[in-house]
Amino acid sequence: VSDEASGHRIGREALRRALWAFDGRAEKTALSMAILDRFGRDPAKIVRFASRATPALYAELSPLVFQYASAQDPLAVTLVRETAEAAVAIINRLVEAGAPAISLVGGLAAPLTPWLPSGIHDLITEPQSDALDGSILMARRAFLRQGAVQLRVG
Repeated sequence: VSDEASGHRIGREALRRALWAFDGRAEKTALSMAILDRFGRDPAKIVRFASRATPALYAELSPLVFQYASAQDPLAVTLVRETAEAAVAIINRLVEAGAPAISLVGGLAAPLTPWLPSGIHDLITEPQSDALDGSILMARRAFLRQGAVQLRVG
């Protein structure tokens, strides 16, 4: 549920705002037109896609958004800046909570990094492993803590 800085969010928002442009509720940009073209300029196709889309399917649109952002497309720049702001909020909260290190992982790590403020760059370290290894480590630690509690209680 906390996907504010994800490819899923970028893709979902790109689709939503392309529909806004189709409806005349937002400016048409090269990115919105490219997305509409991908769906044959048929909003019903976008709605059908959205009804079955997984986060990974939405995320498949994020490279397109970054491509258009590098060309200064207004919609793409807005989407990437919003994502960078969300990442900054998460990073700042992790720093406040005392995180000893912060690493960006996933498909947006590399393309999003240049969009982050320079002060944030100083807080980011290279990951020691991938997200799956981190999840396993966290689960192991939680299991060991639970085992220790059961030993004391039991």
